[in-house]
Amino acid sequence: MPDWFGRRRNRNVGASSEHVAALQQASVIDIQEVLATARAFRLFVMAPTLDETLRLLQVHQEALTSENALMACKDMIAQFQHSGETELAEELERRLHLLEDTRRYGVEKAWQRFLQARKIRSVNIPEIIMAFLEAPDWYASRRILEEKQSVLLSDKAITFFRQKVDSLRFHPDNVEVVCEMEQYLQILEDAKAWGTDKAWEKFADRRFQEFLRKVPSDPNIIQLFLFLYEQDPDEFARQMGATRDDPVLKRVIEHFRKMV
Repeated sequence: MPDWFGRRRNRNVGASSEHVAALQQASVIDIQEVLATARAFRLFVMAPTLDETLRLLQVHQEALTSENALMACKDMIAQFQHSGETELAEELERRLHLLEDTRRYGVEKAWQRFLQARKIRSVNIPEIIMAFLEAPDWYASRRILEEKQSVLLSDKAITFFRQKVDSLRFHPDNVEVVCEMEQYLQILEDAKAWGTDKAWEKFADRRFQEFLRKVPSDPNIIQLFLFLYEQDPDEFARQMGATRDDPVLKRVIEHFRKMV
């Protein structure tokens, strides 16, 4: 009688041996990958210069953006936060964002975002905001926004501005100041959402409506306003809180002329 059971048993033994060997080999590979990731991650977080940080990211991109590396970074952040070492935790969070961005966008774009974030942190946010607020006219404010938009439209700047407005809101002496600051804050929020051109377009529409509210609808008064404008455009503009070449003021004058 053929020894079917023996043959099957022998085949199972051979298969089991091969399976065990394959598992052992896979385990060795996994351990090697973990060790390689750990080495790359250690070098990355301890890199002494930005150039070295970028070089390591380029060389070890696959390892550094792996789930193991990201989890290790998150664990270290939690440990530093728990021990009260907030500066180290914050620095690691910045490195973590760099790795996550690299995984999402690639090295080049992630590195640009990383450097931009460093630049924003190095800028005195209140100083930039004050320059934006205290510009001599809306044209100057717009120039500052366009030149400094990477800072003024950052989450850090807008959050600071919003908190400042909120801190002044509940004091009765600050009503006018808060109202004006809210206009600037709205510009920043609109610029962040839709871009600076659209933000200024929306702001111009709000100013146009504000101009119209200041002027009674009586045709006689409108004729008086037009007369004053034609006599001394600069003084009329100053009284209206604008400048002679303000496009919104010109829009208002055109609107008045159509009404009389």
